[in-house]
Amino acid sequence: MAEWFSQYWYLVIVFFAVLAATIFGTYKASKAYKRHNRLFHEEEEKMKRLVELKQKFEVLTEDTIDSADDGDLLEGVALSYQLKLQKQADMTAEFEKLPIQARYIYTLDIFSSEGAVVSEFYRNNGKELKDLLVPALRAIGESEEARLCVPISSMFDDDSEVSIDKAKIDETDAAFKNIFDLNKFKLAAAKYIRDNKTALI
Repeated sequence: MAEWFSQYWYLVIVFFAVLAATIFGTYKASKAYKRHNRLFHEEEEKMKRLVELKQKFEVLTEDTIDSADDGDLLEGVALSYQLKLQKQADMTAEFEKLPIQARYIYTLDIFSSEGAVVSEFYRNNGKELKDLLVPALRAIGESEEARLCVPISSMFDDDSEVSIDKAKIDETDAAFKNIFDLNKFKLAAAKYIRDNKTALI
């Protein structure tokens, strides 16, 4: 046996190399499968939630708003407007016709659903939403959050001469993340919706 090993030692190395590659490949495949499975279930849950919200909020009424869970109100009311807007040929023009309270709610929902990262919101959205974030935050009582957004708002304003300052953007995103509380935000938005339901329905 010792003689065989001394003569064919390179086969042993090849064997262990193949074994290691097989184990590694199996491990990576298992991780990829688990990740795919998790993402699939997350997307499935999101779709179920959207269907439930659509059924509940498709037609906005006083009773719908009064009976809704606080945690669902912002997303549900915004979805109700989204369903109406997407049927229009010119969504932007129709959006501008909505009551200001509805535009605030729509903007706040976009902001929170995209992850509530200030710089990303201003990078990814059009002027009609960018102009509304600060006043919308103020309207629901998130005044400190609104204050933090003002410099970034100016940087991404096409009519402003303020230059993009990456250090300031990073600093603002970090400061915002430190104070932003999604549950508090949703409760504040829900109160605003209930207080303004006459304008929203």
